[in-house]
Amino acid sequence: MPSAVRQSFAELLVPEADDLGRLTKGEIWWRNCVRWLELEPYAGYVLPPRFRQDWRPSWKEHPKRHPSEFEDWYRYENANIVDAIRLKDKRHVALKRIDLTTARGMNEVEVVNWLYSPDRGDPDNHTVPLLEQLLEDDQKILVMPFLRQCDDPAWDTVGEVMSFLKQVFEGVAYMHRMSVAHREIKAASIMYDPTNLYPDGYHPIVRDKRSDLKGIAKRRTRTDCPVTYYFVGFGSAKRYWDVTRRPLEFPPVDRNMTVHEVLQLDDRPSDPFMDDIRCLGQMVRTVILMKYRRVSFLAPLVKDMLQESASKRPTAADVVRRFNSLQGALTERQLRARLVPVYEGTLLGLCRNIRHTFRMLRWKCRDKVAVPLPPEP
Repeated sequence: MPSAVRQSFAELLVPEADDLGRLTKGEIWWRNCVRWLELEPYAGYVLPPRFRQDWRPSWKEHPKRHPSEFEDWYRYENANIVDAIRLKDKRHVALKRIDLTTARGMNEVEVVNWLYSPDRGDPDNHTVPLLEQLLEDDQKILVMPFLRQCDDPAWDTVGEVMSFLKQVFEGVAYMHRMSVAHREIKAASIMYDPTNLYPDGYHPIVRDKRSDLKGIAKRRTRTDCPVTYYFVGFGSAKRYWDVTRRPLEFPPVDRNMTVHEVLQLDDRPSDPFMDDIRCLGQMVRTVILMKYRRVSFLAPLVKDMLQESASKRPTAADVVRRFNSLQGALTERQLRARLVPVYEGTLLGLCRNIRHTFRMLRWKCRDKVAVPLPPEP
């Protein structure tokens, strides 16, 4: 890009650049924790340059370059979660700040510790792993693997979708067996470990770029490198101690909901476990059925999960059983079929089909299974 054009861009971005050149209240909290977080005997985590004590906006030192070329230009939307590098093994991790002075914070810590315990070796347990828990006054920091949202990037085959749904359905069934209702199931609360999918890593905020922002991040397919999906975001989750009777709860209000979605909430208490089934069905409908062809066989199951009457919805165990029957009825050819976006054009579809044919031949030669499931821990 010519230097004159770069200069014009920089001038246009002056107001935004000034704003991003100042740390938010949440970012300042992380900056104040940097010194003890980097002490390896205690924690040993290195945060991005933006949180260092002596940080100065690097783009201001290079006014002729576009600010987006600099890593510290980018800011997390939610400052309660940041990425870091663990010093002892150079692993990319996520640090989540939990306020223990609030009921939501205390509840989240309690539920996650109950669901994810090292001695719970159940393969159906898809609770986000806790690598470490750090305490700073009345704030707790949960150290977790650095994860990526379940549908980013899009699945390539029907079999990859089946792997996703199998893990998610079994994960919900596990939570319900443990007397826990998630109460906020959606695509944003289901993530996966992208370590094998992106062998060279990627930028934590501009996720399609390399870590150094120089070029597109290299990635593999889920068929080549099966991924494990995890549930996150247990702030509204609840553990029910009395398992002899079904509880009734008002549905939680998500701060990211639109006014229309809030108005659609039922004002009567309902069974939170059956609400999980409805939310799960809504997620499958919007993320899969409405976006892709060749998955219409899921429609009857999803329709039952979205029944208006909670008593008519299947339980999580029933969903797993019916899903396994659906998967068992599919041929290998159907499972290996390319997942076709609903609005894909004819010419683009033809090009992608040709590419997919060669990819399937490669998978067959390498004995890659049609439904790529990760090895059990």
